[in-house]
Amino acid sequence: MGVSSDVIRHFILISLSLSLSLSLSLSVVSVVLHAPAVFQFTAQSNPARHLQVAKLMGAKIDTNTRDEDAGRILSDQLVRFMQRLKIPNGYPLFYFKSFAYQNKNRLVDLGFKEADIPTLVKGTLPQHRVLKLSPRPTGEEELHHLFQHSMKIW
Repeated sequence: MGVSSDVIRHFILISLSLSLSLSLSLSVVSVVLHAPAVFQFTAQSNPARHLQVAKLMGAKIDTNTRDEDAGRILSDQLVRFMQRLKIPNGYPLFYFKSFAYQNKNRLVDLGFKEADIPTLVKGTLPQHRVLKLSPRPTGEEELHHLFQHSMKIW
């Protein structure tokens, strides 16, 4: 099971259609900022599909490209777009605390700490709609890892 084509199209459209002058909605920013960690997590489920998307986003993919690098390669492409669009550098958990994110670029700048991760995981676990779409089993440990790797993206 791989990443659905609708999910791929969603992320490509977001990446291509955002502009610096656009006032980003918090839900869109939330999805985009979590995407690099999520795609690194899901890549092993279908590396070829992840590499295909990375190539569509400008990555140089050739016969020497290894499947085990698919998540990193796609994540790197997403980060390039995020940096060009001046997307904040860290998962926007400020959504829950504040709507003023324009001058913040790291989760720690927004008052979040690693110690907040267990509470965030606990709040995510009941969201079966999100978790059941994952091509890999996703429980507490996996969510903790995803939140941790979304604190600071680059």
